[in-house]
Amino acid sequence: PLCSESTDGHLATPPGHLATPPGHLATPPGHLATPPGHLATPPGHLATPPGHLATPPGHLATPPGHLATPPGHLATPPGHLATPPGHLATPPGHLATPPGHLATPPGHLATPPGHLATPPGHLATPPGHLATPPGHLATPPGHLATPPGHLATPPGHLATPPGHLATPPGHLATPPGHLATPPGHLATPPGHLATPPGHLATPPGHLATPPGHLATPPGHLATPPGHLATPPGHLATPPGHLATPPGHLATPPGHLATPPGHLATPPGHLATPPGHLATPPGHLATPPGHLATPPGHLTSASSRSLPARVCACTCAQIPLVYSAETGVGDQGSLKCSMTAAHTTGNAPECR
Repeated sequence: PLCSESTDGHLATPPGHLATPPGHLATPPGHLATPPGHLATPPGHLATPPGHLATPPGHLATPPGHLATPPGHLATPPGHLATPPGHLATPPGHLATPPGHLATPPGHLATPPGHLATPPGHLATPPGHLATPPGHLATPPGHLATPPGHLATPPGHLATPPGHLATPPGHLATPPGHLATPPGHLATPPGHLATPPGHLATPPGHLATPPGHLATPPGHLATPPGHLATPPGHLATPPGHLATPPGHLATPPGHLATPPGHLATPPGHLATPPGHLATPPGHLATPPGHLATPPGHLTSASSRSLPARVCACTCAQIPLVYSAETGVGDQGSLKCSMTAAHTTGNAPECR
């Protein structure tokens, strides 16, 4: 036979294998003898079981309670952690777990070359997600790992909490103190502001907040495309009102936003103060130096500039009112004409 059992229950050294050096363990039955060029099993370590790889020079023998290197996987290099039970051994082309980091749990991905191993207190990369690239943050517990095609969290930014959207390529990660993008909303494009706490994220089809403008507070309308974002010191558009179109003035504090069906304030005109009427379509906005239209009065029609003269006449003991804006006055079926009175100063005719 190639080998014979020694008197102490261990295997004798077969031809072509190494004898057990002093201070090392003899090969127990059912285990592999140390092949040439490999390390004998030191005390306190496990002998190589059948079907596993012997420890090559420069690598660590399997300590008790850890897994021997399975075929096709890498032995533990010096300074790295052996694979604990229930974890995955390092496959070829991947990195072994460095000290102070977490071994890859079952169902997760081993660390590919050029990526960071999972530090303590963070989550290993689940299947279908991206490993943490150098210079980025590993996924903390309770947050989402980076899905394929999205950006990993750069240092100083917030990881994506559950139920929110990861940062797509070309967009900005959420800085500390700001809100992550909720589902159905738009991520912050480069050069725009992330959503501060207590404000609304940008809904689809609306504009993100540009630098120097105000984010949309709750209960107000986000800026639709083609309209102006709210500049500092002005009011956001409340629900049911119109956003400021390009070339018009945003609503200053203490003034009224433009209600539907009315005109926004053009440049050089006055915004509608509280208690006054907004400019309806076809009328003129209040120019500088003029008074806004108080409630119960008419705004100036854009098509005419006649003075608002009002004269009265009596016909059949029924008082009639004439307005120069319209040219006639009505009361039932009777009419009063002031044409002659305007030119001659005579009393109005009744007819």
